[in-house]
Amino acid sequence: MWDARDRPQLYPNSVNHQPSILFKYLITYYPNTKSCIFIPAMHTDKPNINSALLWEYNLQTFNWVKSYKIVIERVLQLGNLQEWQEMYRFYTTEQIKETIAWSAQLDKRDKDFSLMFLNSDFLHASQG
Repeated sequence: MWDARDRPQLYPNSVNHQPSILFKYLITYYPNTKSCIFIPAMHTDKPNINSALLWEYNLQTFNWVKSYKIVIERVLQLGNLQEWQEMYRFYTTEQIKETIAWSAQLDKRDKDFSLMFLNSDFLHASQG
């Protein structure tokens, strides 16, 4: 059985301060409380989206998880089918629908189309 003492030492000031992945879970250790939390590992990579869509951001330091509304909004506005598929792969349906409702850049017609397209089979079509 796995014991908390067997965990990797992840202290904020250590050189190796990156959460380890164990069976699709991120393990984060909090030394002040001496406890661990297990978070489902959703993203270990970044989406393959054309950098021209996010031209004003430094993509070397861009946080794809926290900035999901920016990425999703740009793909909905300017993305092609491959970028829509990549957006769908990387982000949850709830995040995409939340961004559609939140966006001030998308007009009603674009929002309606995005929701319809998201629920259709066209999004899952392969390029032949």
